Amino acid sequence: MTCFIVGLGSTAEGWFNHPHDISIGVNDAIKWGKDTDYLLLIDSLQGFKKEPERVKLIGKSKAQVIAANDTWKSIHRNYKRINLSPFSKFLKKGRYYSSKSSPFVALSVAFNIGAKNIVMFGCDYKTHHLFQPGKRIQEFELRNIEKFCRMLSEQGVNVFVSSKESELSKFLNVLHPTGAVIEYMNPVKVTAE
Repeated sequence: MTCFIVGLGSTAEGWFNHPHDISIGVNDAIKWGKDTDYLLLIDSLQGFKKEPERVKLIGKSKAQVIAANDTWKSIHRNYKRINLSPFSKFLKKGRYYSSKSSPFVALSVAFNIGAKNIVMFGCDYKTHHLFQPGKRIQEFELRNIEKFCRMLSEQGVNVFVSSKESELSKFLNVLHPTGAVIEYMNPVKVTAE
C-alpha cells in the first residue's frame, strides 16, 4: 500500500494527481485543493486561535480525523483519538510516536495503517517559522525523521520525499510521480547520540 503524507509546504501542490492508495494530511492540508483520506491534528484548537482562516479550512475537511487531543470535537465530532509516545529508540506497531512536527506523527500513523511505501509531499522543513535551515529545532527534527525512517526501513517500509526542494531529500530518495526513483541518495548514517 502506498500512502502519501501531505504537509503544508509548497511541494504538496498537486499531490492528488499521482497514484496512491491512501493519504494523510496534516492541519489545513486541504488548502492544496483536495481532501485527504485522513486528517491528523496534533496541536490543540487553541493553538490556532490567531489563525481563524486555517481553522475554517480544517472545519471544511471531510477526512477521517485523527487527533492527539479532544479540543477539536467542537469542529469534528467523529474523530479517532490517539495517545502519543515520545520517539526514542524503539518502533513498535500499535504505538504512535511524536517528535516536534506533525509530519513525524503522520509517519507513525502511516506505519500503523499498514503502508509499505510512504511519500512525503509538502514536508519541506524550509518555510515553517520553527523549522528553518540553521535552527537547532530543525536539525533535531531532521535527525529524528532520518532515524525513524531507518527504523521503518528495517520493518519493510520505504519512505520517499516528493521533491529535491525538501530538506528531507538530504537523506530520503526522491520519488518521481510515475513511481521511478529519480534521485537516489546514499543516506548518511545516523550517528549515536
